[in-house]
Amino acid sequence: MRKVFALAMLAVSLVLAFGVGCAKKTVQAPETVVIPEQAPPPPPETPRAMPVDDSREREEAAARERQRQFDLAMQSVKDMIHFDFDRSEIKPEFKPMLQAKAEILQRFPNVTITIEGHCDERGTSAYNMGLGQRRASAAREFLTILGVSPERMKIVSFGKEQPLDPRHNEEAWSKNRRDEFKPMY
Repeated sequence: MRKVFALAMLAVSLVLAFGVGCAKKTVQAPETVVIPEQAPPPPPETPRAMPVDDSREREEAAARERQRQFDLAMQSVKDMIHFDFDRSEIKPEFKPMLQAKAEILQRFPNVTITIEGHCDERGTSAYNMGLGQRRASAAREFLTILGVSPERMKIVSFGKEQPLDPRHNEEAWSKNRRDEFKPMY
């Protein structure tokens, strides 16, 4: 054990003698060298992106927008008009709606429509079939005057057979006295 202790002491003495006892070297700063001004080296060349042909994307976006506009227009064509009791004259408040339908139909010449005339439950089936026919004819005549070809419009009467509201009161009857417009494309 004394040998181990003696060796350890020797090792510590050597470390202290060489580590602490040596003089520190002083490092002198290198002389300042003046370098003539030069332009910085050019940055490494980055690969150029190939021009993107986004015409297909633009065409697809334009096609989606045309379809959206068409769908909105067809929703507007589907809007119903309503009639007074036992009448087939177009009410003044529905004339602007029919004018909008005419403009849409002129913008989309491949679209045809079916105009369905409907009545409320009062009156005989035969009478209401005739009244529904007159209501659908009134809308077709109005649209024809506005420039829509009559060949693009088919009319049909359902009389009182297809009520929107099955109740038996004035509110329901006023909903059921109508023309419906069904676009076909």
